[in-house]
Amino acid sequence: GRLIRSLVGADGAMESFIGGGMMDAALTNRAKEGGMRVVGLETITTQVLQAVDSLIGMGVTAAAIDRRVASGDMRHLVLPPMLDNMYRLGNVKVASSLIGLGIAANPTLSSLVSRHGNWLPAIRRELSKGNAFIAVGLAHLVGHNSLASMLRKVGYRVKRI
Repeated sequence: GRLIRSLVGADGAMESFIGGGMMDAALTNRAKEGGMRVVGLETITTQVLQAVDSLIGMGVTAAAIDRRVASGDMRHLVLPPMLDNMYRLGNVKVASSLIGLGIAANPTLSSLVSRHGNWLPAIRRELSKGNAFIAVGLAHLVGHNSLASMLRKVGYRVKRI
């Protein structure tokens, strides 16, 4: 097989909020152990501010945010495991429609869409250097505004693994 040269993705900043461990932290650690170069698409500050901005958009007060951060209760920022399982098992259309419904009612999900445009130049830069492994969460992969769709529109072949 071809050598996976780099892992492009977030750097695990949200792990401390959620407590159970995030996909990006696990992948980052594994990549580093294997000697792969890891490129972050967002800084820790950007990730934290994104989470806080989303909560405020949902009407959560600053005091409530402080309590949630202090208690580690930020689970509502993560998509239900059911959606992730649907995607992995191939029910992409069902998962996509459920996320689509959620985006309309959830500023956390709608903010994901705006991040894709910010990530695209960095991803394209990495891909132009050669082979790259790009890891993102489920919400970034489905729907017509997904990162996968944006990459397809500029000529890349995107494959679910």
